[in-house]
Amino acid sequence: MDKSPDPSRPGRVCVERICIDPSKHDCHVAAICTEVTGPERYRCSCRNGYIDINPSKPGRECKESVNECLDPSLNDCDPTATCHDLKEGYTCTCPANSKDLSPDKQKPGRKCYIVSPPTIFMNAGIFP
Repeated sequence: MDKSPDPSRPGRVCVERICIDPSKHDCHVAAICTEVTGPERYRCSCRNGYIDINPSKPGRECKESVNECLDPSLNDCDPTATCHDLKEGYTCTCPANSKDLSPDKQKPGRKCYIVSPPTIFMNAGIFP
């Protein structure tokens, strides 16, 4: 592939077509391989919808990004907790009017105990 900087003078910088042959590169199947000039010869980057597991070697380990919060069967948050999607995994938060009784403090929001229901105060007058 011609990567010459001056289009009027082709053939000055040629790059081997490594990306068309999977046996010549180690990009993950869910990554995009791009030929570049220089000693590395190609770069890999995970496609949209995938996360890069190994940032020190981009595009070599791509994992499908899943939002576990969209489906309650994919997370173990307490039904009263709020699920927060993260790049890898999720976390849960108990509501303000509750106490977090989750046995594993590294995994909050798995067991929430409602302390008291939210109270709405009305302007109550005392009449004789």
